[in-house]
Parts: sequence; structure tokens; C-alpha cells
Amino acid sequence: MDDSINFLEIAKFCKDEFEQKCSKASYMSGYSLLYVAVFEDGQMRISKTPHILSGAAKCYLIHNWSQLAVSCWYSTYNIQSINEYGAVGEGVFDDEYSFSISPASFNVSPRVYLRRNGESLYSAELWESGISSDAVLTRELNYIWSLYKKCKSECHSMFESKLLCKLAQKERSITSLEDKLKTATANELYLKSEVSAYRTLLDDIKSALEK
Repeated sequence: MDDSINFLEIAKFCKDEFEQKCSKASYMSGYSLLYVAVFEDGQMRISKTPHILSGAAKCYLIHNWSQLAVSCWYSTYNIQSINEYGAVGEGVFDDEYSFSISPASFNVSPRVYLRRNGESLYSAELWESGISSDAVLTRELNYIWSLYKKCKSECHSMFESKLLCKLAQKERSITSLEDKLKTATANELYLKSEVSAYRTLLDDIKSALEK
């Protein structure tokens, strides 16, 4: 990496451009930015503050704002990359692999995608009950980065990449279902204990009234 490349300065320039655009447009609101740094050792780190860009080999800026469509506001994203030469581009990992985020629409969650040559390999929703979109996006970006590294090292053909990511998607779906089942079981046990406690309390009240 060229030590003269100042990621913080370039990121500030990009942020200022989007913020100004957002403040001037009546159909844009609530601008925010997520900083994604990739280091020489292949590690990815994500933060809401730009300090993590120091020492990075390359980085990504994930701009987010609400955009007005007819009468509803929808969450919208734009991804910029800053490579080791200081050039600003889109969300590309390399010449083949990239990632993107689709905007929200009526009752449809925004989704983050891992792609190879433009074809979707893996995707995930960014809406999850009880968790902020930024937290879900951070988790999914880390997972997509790990999938990308695995595809890059093990998959020579598009078929292999699709198969690996399909298995990864299935595995996450199964895990999610298992987690929901555990939660449902726990809730059921909790409700049973609550009912039992109320029954005991009612029995005690009845006994007291009968005396």
C-alpha cells in the first residue's frame, strides 16, 4: 500500500459530497455512513466512525439515507470503494466479486448481495426484529466477506461458487429456524410456568376466602 494515500481524507471528501446532496434534496433525509476497512492480513473491520481506516489496505463507504417515493420514505444505500491507489469506485472486492445493497420498498426489506461477474451468489435481508439495520448489515458484511474469501480460494468456476453459497444460505436458514424453535420452546416453557404460578395464586386466594 502507498503510505501517501490518506483514506481518512478521501472518505471525508466522499462523505461531505453525500451529506451536501442529502441536505439540498427535499426527497432525501437522515443520512448516515458506515466505514468498512480491509487490512493486509485479510481482516475486515466495520465502524460508524472513520478511525478504523488508518492502516487499512483498502476500504468501503456505505452511505445510507431515507428517500421519499410518492408518500413513503424508504431506506436507500450507495457503496463506494477506495482502493490502495486512492481511486474511488463501487463495491467491488476484485475483478470478479462484488457486493451491493438493494433499497427498501413497500413492505420489502433492503438486501445485501454477494455477486460474481454480476450474478447473485448469496443475499440476506437487512430487517430483523429487535436489531438495528446497521447491526444486521455489519453481521452480514462480515459473513459475505468470509464467503468471498472462501470462494476466492476454493471455487474455480461459477458453478462451484454458486454451490458453495447455496449451501451457506441453506446452513444459515436451518440455523435461523433452529434458533426460532429454541426461542418458541423457551417462550412456551415460560408461559407454562406463568400459568402455573397464577393457578397457585388463585388457589391460595380461594382457600383464604373459604376460611
